Amino acid sequence: MTFPKSDVIWMNGKLVPWDDATIHIGSHVIHYGSAVFEGVRCYNTPEGPAIFRLDAHTERLFNSAKIYRMDMPYTFEELSRAQLETVAANKKEACYIRPIVYRGYEQLGVNPFPCPVDVAIMVWDWGRYLGQEALETGVDVCVSSWARIAPNTLPAMAKTAANYMNSQLIKMEAIKAGYVEGIALDSDGYLSEGSGADIGAKSGRRKYAASSMCRLTYSPCILPFGGTMPGAAWFGLSAGFAATGTGPAGFSVSDGASSIALTTTKSRPVSSSRTKRRRFWYVPSSVIVT
Repeated sequence: MTFPKSDVIWMNGKLVPWDDATIHIGSHVIHYGSAVFEGVRCYNTPEGPAIFRLDAHTERLFNSAKIYRMDMPYTFEELSRAQLETVAANKKEACYIRPIVYRGYEQLGVNPFPCPVDVAIMVWDWGRYLGQEALETGVDVCVSSWARIAPNTLPAMAKTAANYMNSQLIKMEAIKAGYVEGIALDSDGYLSEGSGADIGAKSGRRKYAASSMCRLTYSPCILPFGGTMPGAAWFGLSAGFAATGTGPAGFSVSDGASSIALTTTKSRPVSSSRTKRRRFWYVPSSVIVT
């Protein structure tokens, strides 16, 4: 499938034509994965295009950069405004937004400090992450043989490009085995996340989000009504999967969840087709693009 091009990409403060938005092959990010990013949705509403939780996503971007000692060359307000301007410049009513902060071209080596910190913002049309049919019939998923990274290896609380090499292993294994998505366990064998989606689970009358299942080993997620929490918390609260009570120390596959659902900023929540099927919806809290 051809990448759906937009008109312009925001790069270091300038709107650059899509095909001209390039970086040098010697850029640090290409060789060492030194980038943090966000995945944001803009929705078409009666009031016009609206960006879902722009403030929280931008805050998480800054937090990720701070963890990796990347000095942001723009303020919170400047990057928030840049995302609005990029959507407007591309005349999008609804789209996916990808702000990315990365180490650019200067020199190579594990030490990233000599390299500049560059920023870009892309927007494009991205449909249902797991396909339109996922909303209607659910998806087949497997438990991956690849575990999520442990919190003392790479900081999962940062949304960084390097973490997604782990996600690629999970996704490729699932596809090669005939599944749509893979579910990863954490280093202790408890439910963690999908390759690019969060997890909520139901067992009897008890409902759990991944953040209530075990320790803070998950990427931080955006709540639809304020704040951020680790793991699948925004999905859990918005879709009715918030923990009822304190929850167990960990939730495993063998605990027999009657319903498991996946969600990500890139798509609405969908259920696993091999569990009880339910459809979940949320009402975004948004910033209108003007």
